[in-house]
Amino acid sequence: MRFGLTAKFALTLVALVIATALSISALWYNQSRTASTDLANIGLNALEQQSMEQAMGEAQMLIAMLADALVNEVYYYDMQHIAELVTAVDSLPNVSYVLVFDSEGKILHDGQERIPSFGQPMTDPFGETAANAEETVHQWSSDTLDIAAPLMLGNERIGGVRLGVSLLPLVQGVREARLQVEQETAAGFERHFESAMFMLVVLVVLACVVAVVGARQMQRPIARLVEYVSQLQAGHLGVKIDSQRSDEIGDLIRAFSSMSQNLRRKNRSIRHMAYHDSLTGLPNRLMFRELLDETIAADRLRRSNISLLFIDLDDFKRVNDTLGHDAGDEMLKQFSERLKSTVLGRFVEENPENECQSAVARLGGDEFIVMLAAPDARESAANLARLLLSESSDPYVVGGKSVFMSASIGITVYPDDSVTADFLLKNADIAMYHAKIRGKNSFAYFSYSMTAQADERLSLENDLRDALDQNQLELHFQPIVSMESGKIAGVEALVRWQHAIRGEVPPDIFVPIAEESGLIDRLGEWVLDRACNTCKDLIDAVAPDFYFAVNLSGRQLRRADVPTMVATTLERYDLNPSQLVLELTESTLLEDEEAASVTLRDIRATGARVFLDDFGTGFSGLSHLRQVPVDGVKIDRSFVSGLPADPDDVAIVAAIIAMAHSLGMTVTAEGVERTEQRAMLRDRGCDSAQGFLFGEAMSVVDLRQWLTHSAQRQPGAEIA
Repeated sequence: MRFGLTAKFALTLVALVIATALSISALWYNQSRTASTDLANIGLNALEQQSMEQAMGEAQMLIAMLADALVNEVYYYDMQHIAELVTAVDSLPNVSYVLVFDSEGKILHDGQERIPSFGQPMTDPFGETAANAEETVHQWSSDTLDIAAPLMLGNERIGGVRLGVSLLPLVQGVREARLQVEQETAAGFERHFESAMFMLVVLVVLACVVAVVGARQMQRPIARLVEYVSQLQAGHLGVKIDSQRSDEIGDLIRAFSSMSQNLRRKNRSIRHMAYHDSLTGLPNRLMFRELLDETIAADRLRRSNISLLFIDLDDFKRVNDTLGHDAGDEMLKQFSERLKSTVLGRFVEENPENECQSAVARLGGDEFIVMLAAPDARESAANLARLLLSESSDPYVVGGKSVFMSASIGITVYPDDSVTADFLLKNADIAMYHAKIRGKNSFAYFSYSMTAQADERLSLENDLRDALDQNQLELHFQPIVSMESGKIAGVEALVRWQHAIRGEVPPDIFVPIAEESGLIDRLGEWVLDRACNTCKDLIDAVAPDFYFAVNLSGRQLRRADVPTMVATTLERYDLNPSQLVLELTESTLLEDEEAASVTLRDIRATGARVFLDDFGTGFSGLSHLRQVPVDGVKIDRSFVSGLPADPDDVAIVAAIIAMAHSLGMTVTAEGVERTEQRAMLRDRGCDSAQGFLFGEAMSVVDLRQWLTHSAQRQPGAEIA
């Protein structure tokens, strides 16, 4: 009789089982319980590690998106948009806190409405590391994951953002799962202990069969479970595992399957939030950038063209300021719907012969972008731009009101303008900016000359920042002469910039740059402080009623602290507030007349006076003068230049003088260069004038000499 390996293995196994039956029966319970517990621990530990890695990945994705969205807002100190972004993230589940801080580690926003910690340094254990981080850093405590990312503008770190994620739900979930598995495992072994003893006797008889069956029944699901856990650890959440087993291993498999399904649902939700704009539902900057990279990679093989259309709504801030941010959000939704229907619907229907790929995304704020991939992408982009401009010009119904809005569009083409996504986006932005310069409600193609202009503007902005830091600016003063007495009544302070390399930079060049970059706040404060300091001595030397005028920009007028700044500066130099005149253009008032009126009333409450500069160029009328609290107007030089020959200019100037005087306002004429202009203005009752006839803008040293020369004239003599 031949004994095969199976028979030998069976006989040997039976002999061993008989010999060791008593030992096995004593040790079986503890060893099996320990093995199952270890198995459960392996799975639970893997789940815990996967959950922690998932939490870290979600937090890192969220803070990367938040850091990208906050760069422009922190750079321009746009607390409104910072608050919107922080509040949106802070409301997410398991987010404990969101902190936005500046380059010195001081808090700009903490997610609370009143920001009680504004301007305070971060003193928590993670604060110093987060404030000094040059790249994304992770820090842990027993219940919190703190992740911080710097806000980089080029190579400059302008601040950072911190995100605190609570680990308590994760820890509690794993702890409950561990407890449940331990309880079910213990209960199962208690229930099956007696059966196991009976099976031990059967095993002696059928050792070989039981060994094979046991191996198949125990080893295979365990191997599948281990493989499943490995897949979860690798991030493959879509892998599924099913089990019809009714024992503890089946329960464990089903528990893992249920947990993985929850992770998949959360992952889909977070991914959608990370790749889509929460307001419009359009793809966001992150998703569009990935799509653009993929399209470029594919088109390198097809050698076709890609056009980007960078769309920015013209004067959108006016909607938020006049109708409120809710109305602005509603308008953005309506515009996004028009954009989608135009690009993905009507444009394709009207151009069936052009097979093209298209995508629409919102980059942030009122900025949108469209991608077209087609053989004739340049021409298609122009056709689409014209269609979009036409569609955007139709009125929007917001809050029961019809609102009109135009758009500016910049177009760049791959591979003509660039072959990388970064430069294509930059080029489209530059082209859009030039479309705005050309008058808005238009589109412009990118050209390399635009890049040179943008680089020159950035260089000029940096030089202006250095000039403010190094006190390279100076004030010149142009005399203002009383038309009645012919004597000096005051001066207008005008900022001048003598650059070491560029030479004299005209104000009409650097002041708009200061407005756009936000430097106008520092520049305005510097001009006011320097003018008060300089004119304090001039007032003592000339006359008690001598006044000085300082220009106020539209951006400054929107600041709530301007009246306080004016009062503080006047008090610092012990000046009579009535000797300060703040000048602002009437076009500034037209942006938001109601809000401007409130600020002007607060300024006048300090005792300072307010004049409307360049009056007549902003389509003003009597209704505006009645509603806006001002003390005087300055007739624009464009109306004075034609005096006295041009009858239209004569009529306009006479009407302005009469209208202002009827409201008790002072009238000053600008740009007076000839004696006949002075005579005509004086005959019409103009109160004062300034221009080259009396004196050009001069340094304070030249002004003192000019005043000394004027004082040496005979009493009553006019300044000519």
